[in-house]
Amino acid sequence: MTSITPISSFRPTLDVEQGSQSSSSNSPVQQYYEESDFYAGNNDSQSSLGVAITSQGPTMPEPLCSPANRLPAEVLIGIFSKLSHQQDLLNCMRVSKRWARNSVDQLWHRPACTTWAKHSSICRTLSLPNPYFLYRNFIKRLNLAGLAEGVNDGSVLPLAVCNRVERLTLTGCEGLSDNGLMSLLDGNQHLLALDISGDLQITERSMEVLAKNCPRLQGLNITGCIRISSTSMALVADKCRYIKRLKLNDCNQLDDTAIIEFAKKCPHILEIDLHQCKNIGNESVTALLQNGKSLRELRLANCDLISDSAFLSLPIDRKYENLRILDLTFCARLTDRAVEKIIKVAPRLRNVVFAKCRLLTDVAIDAISSLGKNLHYLHLGHCVQITDKSIINLVASCNRI
Repeated sequence: MTSITPISSFRPTLDVEQGSQSSSSNSPVQQYYEESDFYAGNNDSQSSLGVAITSQGPTMPEPLCSPANRLPAEVLIGIFSKLSHQQDLLNCMRVSKRWARNSVDQLWHRPACTTWAKHSSICRTLSLPNPYFLYRNFIKRLNLAGLAEGVNDGSVLPLAVCNRVERLTLTGCEGLSDNGLMSLLDGNQHLLALDISGDLQITERSMEVLAKNCPRLQGLNITGCIRISSTSMALVADKCRYIKRLKLNDCNQLDDTAIIEFAKKCPHILEIDLHQCKNIGNESVTALLQNGKSLRELRLANCDLISDSAFLSLPIDRKYENLRILDLTFCARLTDRAVEKIIKVAPRLRNVVFAKCRLLTDVAIDAISSLGKNLHYLHLGHCVQITDKSIINLVASCNRI
């Protein structure tokens, strides 16, 4: 992203902060804060900022202007949205105040913090004492993953003024501590997705601030954050009930308490990844399936406490039609009985992984064969007890593998 120069020559002629809302915002407005609800609000003002422009006094003849200046704001916004380069948007913003009002939100929607020079330019602009636009209100996506090796608390503190961020990505920022992250979360009620995977210094303090300030949260990735406690995650489950996607990989400190809270309090979960969470047991799995009416993906690789009971405890009269992906790699305690029950209650499974489940036999493979054309991917590596007979039957029955 080219260095962004604020339009300092403009003098404020309207209150851009009052009622301003980005036309490209994907903030959730429906009941369950659908992540895919990118909406275009009914905005019949002349500005993409939603500021009504009214005339006072006697009507004066309009001066002659070019056809481009006579275009409605909605058309201008549509044209600007087709521009693929930030420099082009910046040039448009410099044409006139009217063009600036209708392009500024698109230019600042997702600032590219890909180099330290760009990061510094953005921070300087955000710190201006009297900018023509409140640039901080336009930033909806903030990604510092490209600078991860050098990111620390000092790097993010200038960005703490951006309290309308919807997607915050801080992947691999090992130098970031709770103080820096909490400054970004405090007062931000618009946050939809947070990725702090690999941020080893983050503790339950940040999760408590997240739970307090971000009720609309839909996605959370804390992969490898080994200092976050189960108690704080249970609090997140209680306060952030619109969560849809959870990645808790390699968090051995988490136990059934937190996962059961998510299962009970967050009924809209679509995906949950618990790879290498070795303290997760049968009770969590049963609760996730029983309560997750929308659950599509369940990944439990290397959760070696899981046994047949996790699935045999499920009601026999319930079907989990939405479940498409199930990964049970190295759940070595599973037997044919568990597989038979899984296939019975989740008849529309598409991707199934039973690699290194060494107790499985041909009985389990015959049960999997009943998935028929629904099955597209199957991994049975190191299942040493299966024979050619069951595989031949599987291939004949599931012709879309």
